Amino acid sequence: MQHKELPYFILHDVKELERMNPASGWLSIHEQLIEAISAYGIPLDVVPRGTPLPQNMDGIFIGKHTRLNRDNCWNVKKAYLPNYFYFDRTGYSGWAEMANDVNLFTKALGTEQAVADAFFCNLYADTVAVNISKAPQSEEPFSPPPRSFVFLPLQLSFDSVMKLSRIEHFRFYEAVRDWAGNNSLDLVVKPHPASKGDKVFGRDCESTQKIVNDVMEREHVYTSNASIHYIS
Repeated sequence: MQHKELPYFILHDVKELERMNPASGWLSIHEQLIEAISAYGIPLDVVPRGTPLPQNMDGIFIGKHTRLNRDNCWNVKKAYLPNYFYFDRTGYSGWAEMANDVNLFTKALGTEQAVADAFFCNLYADTVAVNISKAPQSEEPFSPPPRSFVFLPLQLSFDSVMKLSRIEHFRFYEAVRDWAGNNSLDLVVKPHPASKGDKVFGRDCESTQKIVNDVMEREHVYTSNASIHYIS
């Protein structure tokens, strides 16, 4: 009698620098995935970033921060909240199935209100109340501008999700800037925590610098590096 072979997993690794950098959050995810798969005695291979998918594979390929829309591929992504990550069938961000399938949204609406309220109450206590977010936040105080204001946190112009934007980074800022001014509102701009480069991104965000330079010429626009929780 022949025994059916166990399914196998191939874990696509991110760049070594990203995975090993504790601030990136990938190290704990990497270790948890390996531990969970190994606990079931399932064969596992860890392959470098950029490794092509095997042809006609019978196992499961787990891609980190990928948009692999095909059978037997699981895309895993760090969530937009600390200490969470998620799997998606088609990708992440605007490429994710949960961002495009109205049935998933409708299903989510069926969550009991009391359950949802309890979840977000606990989430607030674990994040906002203690000044924790996906990216490390500053402890510097926030000094509000003199008038009511609009808050605009900036994205990195070279981030992959910007490919989904219908408007260029600086033009979006200009539109918000002018709208605020025309409505007697101030505007507070917060640069992305990684906009000046670090071990992960390693380069400056030119559009952010262009925006910061423009702020210097506007009386109703301010920049702040204070925590996003203190500003909002």
